[in-house]
Amino acid sequence: MEQESFLESNLLQTIVMAVTVCVTAIIYWNKKRNELRAAATILKLQIQDIEVNIENLKAEAIVGNCLSEQPLYYSKVIFEENNWLKYNYMFADKLGASNFETIDKFFKIAQEIKTQQIFIKMKIQDSINAKCSFYYLQQYNRLNQTVSDIRENKEQLCMQDLQYTKALYNNPALSIGTYIHQELCNGLEKGLNKYQRISGNIAFQKLCKVGGIIS
Repeated sequence: MEQESFLESNLLQTIVMAVTVCVTAIIYWNKKRNELRAAATILKLQIQDIEVNIENLKAEAIVGNCLSEQPLYYSKVIFEENNWLKYNYMFADKLGASNFETIDKFFKIAQEIKTQQIFIKMKIQDSINAKCSFYYLQQYNRLNQTVSDIRENKEQLCMQDLQYTKALYNNPALSIGTYIHQELCNGLEKGLNKYQRISGNIAFQKLCKVGGIIS
């Protein structure tokens, strides 16, 4: 009877409820801690990747005051998705205003550089498409001329002209560079000049510390 009375008592119910609340709280905080660690890891890796991409761009894409077309065209896009915009709310009350602003500024400058980079890459791609269009137009026009050509060796002459045009278009000395307005170069250079590495600084270390990862 005493055992049954205890099992039905308010004390047992209170104990069970307290244990349930504690377990739920532990699960909740572990989940939040793991989410914070995952976000910090993603941000750390993206910051380091952005720094490599920007520094490569800075080293190869601008020579003097001119854009270097080929390295810029093949340069890796600074980043795909801005993970700071995705996760910054998780760190807003943990990093401190100064550290938060430092990381926020880093990503804003990276976005500015990325915007200019992609715009210039699109201009180069447009130029490549135009060159290909004119090349095919010239080649097909020459091919079509063969139909009305009355010379006996017209096919041989056509083949020679087609090969000559191909060699002409592939001659580096006769290559027509992409027209990129100087303002685009200035915009990219302005963004690159504002860039500063943050990995290893106080804000970066704080980000890693808050996320419970190694900086």
